[in-house]
Amino acid sequence: MYGDTVFSVFGLRNLRRFTCENCPDGHQQGTECRGADFWKALNVLFHFSAITGNSDLDLITPPGSVIVYHKPLRTVMNNLPSSAKSSVGNRGCFWVVRGRLVMFLLILMGFCASVAILHAADPLENGLPKGQPTVLEAADQAYSEGRFQEAIRLYTDEAKAGAQLARAFLGRGMAREMLNQQDKAAEDYKRVLEADPKNYKAMENLAGIWERTGQHVSEAVELYRRALKLDPRPAWKENLEVWIGILQTRLRPEESSAVACWHKGNAKALQGAVDAAEAAYSKAIALNRDMFQAYYSRGLVRMKEGDLAAAVKDFDETIRLSPRLRGGYVHRGLVYEQLGDFRKALDDFTQAADADPRDPQAFYQMGRMLEQAGNLEAALQAYQDAMLLKPKPDLLKVISERTSAVCSAGNLDRNKASAGSKNRKELW
Repeated sequence: MYGDTVFSVFGLRNLRRFTCENCPDGHQQGTECRGADFWKALNVLFHFSAITGNSDLDLITPPGSVIVYHKPLRTVMNNLPSSAKSSVGNRGCFWVVRGRLVMFLLILMGFCASVAILHAADPLENGLPKGQPTVLEAADQAYSEGRFQEAIRLYTDEAKAGAQLARAFLGRGMAREMLNQQDKAAEDYKRVLEADPKNYKAMENLAGIWERTGQHVSEAVELYRRALKLDPRPAWKENLEVWIGILQTRLRPEESSAVACWHKGNAKALQGAVDAAEAAYSKAIALNRDMFQAYYSRGLVRMKEGDLAAAVKDFDETIRLSPRLRGGYVHRGLVYEQLGDFRKALDDFTQAADADPRDPQAFYQMGRMLEQAGNLEAALQAYQDAMLLKPKPDLLKVISERTSAVCSAGNLDRNKASAGSKNRKELW
């Protein structure tokens, strides 16, 4: 037997030359026959066949007594001598068994990995029944539904567990802010930053508390600057830049800018020092003639002090500079009402409703003027519009009282008026 075996399976390449004395191709005779390599080639082929399930692999085998050349594996076996079949068969069985064992182990490993993944995703891993939310999810749900005390309790439980400290303290701080627990909220945000120094939401919230309370203004500016670099939200970046600019004006001398004077006026007004507040607002207007907030605030102070003519002028400027500011119309209408000019008052309340159709106060004031004018049906519709806009409890109580009074005075159907107001609301 003599020929070239060219075979490549599992790195076995260029098997040696096989020779014998009966070469049909007339090649050189008497060269040593490398029978061991032939068995090795067959064994490897058996191994590959067992794994792939393919028994039709070609093997370049020496011609001669085997009489096979580029034949399928099963043909090789069929043409081997009995002694050779036995030898190769034994070796082949070994490779077949080993190949199938390898395949079984691979399948078993894949199954175990799948079970591990499913177990990791199973809520029962944490002792929770399927479908039940985690403590953190329940806390988020309570916060979103306005159950802030319950949210605080759940966030506290999550913080004690220690798994997600930053997330738990952030949620608890936000819930405490909603309950006006500013100091406790600030402490929670500080804990967030201890656990996660790059948490930009905690930076923004803590800086916001310091900004509103007037404490640590320079520290608030620094926190806003850090958050500006980290916050990926474009809209928030714009807000942060504005807030930084406003706070920087506070760090300047008290009366060096219109904004600073306006803030000073607000502080004085809260203290009841109306004269000082009016002076500060006037200084802000002198520094910036287009600052409608200063006109509006000064108009409120003058209205409270009974200087109605001056208040009207301030509200005139407010509306000129900011035509969509509903408060300017409402308060000018109230001044006109005090001055006895009910027609102008009704016009202002109507314009306030047009400027902000979501404001119940504007519709309530418009309803009052219509009621005084004797137009009870229109007044009832205005009151119903106001009630649809979910006013605060104290205003809702007043509107309900006026609605009942109008229905009684005009013998009107409350439900009919309500339906009519809903239809008008949809048109807006």
